Amino acid sequence: MSKRFDPTLNRLIDLQPTEWANYFATRFEIPLGPVSVLDTDLATSVQADKIFLIQSKSPVIIHLEFESSSRLGIPQELMRYNTLIDFANQCEYPVISIFILLRPKAIASDQTGTFQRLWPNGRIYQSFVYEVVRLWEEPFESLFHAGIALAPLAMITDEAHANLTESFGQFQALLSRSDVTRELAQDIMSSTYFLSGLRRNPHQLLRLLNDMSTILEDSTTYQKVLRKGKAEGKVEGKAEGIAEAKLQERHKMILELGKRRFGPAKPKMVKTLNAITDLDRLERMVLRILDASAWDDLLGTP
Repeated sequence: MSKRFDPTLNRLIDLQPTEWANYFATRFEIPLGPVSVLDTDLATSVQADKIFLIQSKSPVIIHLEFESSSRLGIPQELMRYNTLIDFANQCEYPVISIFILLRPKAIASDQTGTFQRLWPNGRIYQSFVYEVVRLWEEPFESLFHAGIALAPLAMITDEAHANLTESFGQFQALLSRSDVTRELAQDIMSSTYFLSGLRRNPHQLLRLLNDMSTILEDSTTYQKVLRKGKAEGKVEGKAEGIAEAKLQERHKMILELGKRRFGPAKPKMVKTLNAITDLDRLERMVLRILDASAWDDLLGTP
């Protein structure tokens, strides 16, 4: 349901599907077991966000549905998904639908955890129960330690929001672990930045961008540029190297974030981006990724 953030969430879930399933299974006291990811295409033009089968002694299907905006009628849609999942799996296992609100703005008055249909006389003839998770109310530590692919969710909780310095310090330590590859670290940082747009204003996002850059400064690219400046014997080599490295990292960051938002950039667009050497403009572009409509729109940022 959360179309704008679907690519980011799907990418995170695909990184660690078992950890995601286990977190929500534990959250609702569902026995753990081997996890399988099920097909989300339920019918023509009907696709659920994520579906897992947990093969415990009493197998259960978990259906996750995400939402970032407020609108009425979602409980009825959840019931439809639940029924289709049930029939797609031959009614063999119970299906638990978990509705995950990504931010307070997504709250609507009919999200009570129960959807009912009534006869004209008021008698209930159909009742559907689902679970509701308000992500911002989840414990930071629980999400943060559930798996690296859930760490970006921990960073948009109320607890993280209340103490950004401490929470980002833990986040930085997590990405600096020896078992976390640079590619994975970049993936998690990009997802965290994109999802942070759910809760943070532009000023806070710019601060997060700068904090992320401190991690990137240890990168191979950054160190290579510094060594190049030193080898050329320039007195100003270090300063120039730092500036060049920051530009390159901003270019990489924009390409990575933009790929998630609009798809891969065409060679001509990459050339246009790399020709931009105004760091302030690049930072404005990073902030606009959350709202720009396409690559052309983003590259036109003044």
